[in-house]
Amino acid sequence: MVTVNIFGDCVCRDSCTPLVNSGEVNVLQYPGHSSMIAMFSPKISEDIEFNYDTTQIPLSNFRVRQIRHDYNKIYFDYLFAKKSDYVLVSFSNNRHGLFVKGDGKITDFYLKKTLTEEQQKYLEIDKCRYVSAYDDIPIEDHYASIDKSIEKLLSVYDGHQLIYIKHLAVKSGKTSKGTISSFSTSAAEECEKFNKLEEKLCAYFISKVPNCHVIEFPKSTIGDYNHQFGAGILHYVPEYYEYVAKALRIIFKGLPIEEEKERLQELYEIYEVVLKQLKDNCALISYKINNVRLKTAASMLENMISDIYNEGKFDRFLDDISAKNKTLAVLSFDSFAGRAVLTAAKSKSIQVIYQSNCSSVNKLTDEEWEKCRKADVIILANVHSAVANTRDGITEINIQQLLK
Repeated sequence: MVTVNIFGDCVCRDSCTPLVNSGEVNVLQYPGHSSMIAMFSPKISEDIEFNYDTTQIPLSNFRVRQIRHDYNKIYFDYLFAKKSDYVLVSFSNNRHGLFVKGDGKITDFYLKKTLTEEQQKYLEIDKCRYVSAYDDIPIEDHYASIDKSIEKLLSVYDGHQLIYIKHLAVKSGKTSKGTISSFSTSAAEECEKFNKLEEKLCAYFISKVPNCHVIEFPKSTIGDYNHQFGAGILHYVPEYYEYVAKALRIIFKGLPIEEEKERLQELYEIYEVVLKQLKDNCALISYKINNVRLKTAASMLENMISDIYNEGKFDRFLDDISAKNKTLAVLSFDSFAGRAVLTAAKSKSIQVIYQSNCSSVNKLTDEEWEKCRKADVIILANVHSAVANTRDGITEINIQQLLK
């Protein structure tokens, strides 16, 4: 059985899960989510120790231990307490913001949500200011923390015992319905900042430890709304963890370096295809569902217009256009009413020669108007407006006129 320690985040831990479940790997030490900038900074207060336990903080042993390692600056003492065959490395924990008091720093991993006001006051966190890892900390400080970490790691391990698991944040995930759905706007913004930082930190570490192993991140990876720890920008679909587990198996074989690189590259290319296919399938399911919803909504609106209002006046209006072989232009076409008009026109073989999201003929540019005016009939598909605008002697037909 291969033993590993984790100098990184939950992605490194979760990547081991398939191998732990199969009995191939035993994880010895995993200190948790600490920014290395905090680890190589003084304590917030030299006179205070974090000695709370789970009876005082309603969290798991792991979470409480993690805060203790960070606050008391004993991360590496715990990491090195048991020597492993390999260390899984990532500096993604440097993404966390910091609470700062003087030169002292502590990682903000949900501390404000975790600790009571009394505990925060005792630990003097209430006297700290917050700094963002992305916006307030110079990249030179991140690099300095990597240099110090490398010095620590290489005092116990050789470079070839270090495995860097590169991973990037993703903006969308697979849902329980098999569709793909974007995360929040704020999550997307953090993705941009995280990935920019991670690319730099990964490249810097590899340049300093060129004989480490590297597991690349497939670009087509997506998140997973059904992840055991919830949806998140670093919580991926099972296929990603399957890929990393297979990459670790290759590394654990101890192959000649060139052969290892070749096999890792082959595996990467295979899973790039697997993950892209998964992503495309999710996108296809999303399209089909959204298309059904759109058609249903358009059909409902069309029926509402033609059947409820004035006993089919809208339907007869389109029949007349079709019978006289007239062409049509549709404004506000992307509204529900506009989609209903386009759907109905298609069903009656009416040629729509122009469509725009503009809400008036007077808002069209001269070039757009030249295309629009060629239509025999111009419909403004805006049920919220009763105005019919005129341009160059041509008056649009507001759909409200057909609902009276």
